[in-house]
Amino acid sequence: MIGVKTETKTTPQNVEKAVKKAAFNNFRHAGFSIRKTAKESVKRRKTAGPAGGPVTTRARGGSNIRAAIFTDATKEDVIIGPRFSFVGESQYYQEFGEPFDGIELEERPTMHLALKANVDRFARDWQGSVGE
Repeated sequence: MIGVKTETKTTPQNVEKAVKKAAFNNFRHAGFSIRKTAKESVKRRKTAGPAGGPVTTRARGGSNIRAAIFTDATKEDVIIGPRFSFVGESQYYQEFGEPFDGIELEERPTMHLALKANVDRFARDWQGSVGE
């Protein structure tokens, strides 16, 4: 007869630490990827783009929508979107197609399309990221 004795030690703190580290790295990477996709989707033209597609810009330099899109990543969350100080409220209303100052705006979901374009990749990025 052979006897075997084992002991297990649970260390949830190590698991939690690994999950937080992976979350920070993956959310941060996701935020910057979404920002890059959103900026690339904004085209410069003299007329509005087609409804249902991303917004367009007429301006050059710092006043255009591309320059307004930013990412702020902390340990807890990531914020991605156009800065209010650059474009005011108008981008919100264009994103969701809501009336702005009595003007009916067609939906131009720039940030939503950028998120949708990157969602599949985020799942692959998370695989194996905890505990490495």
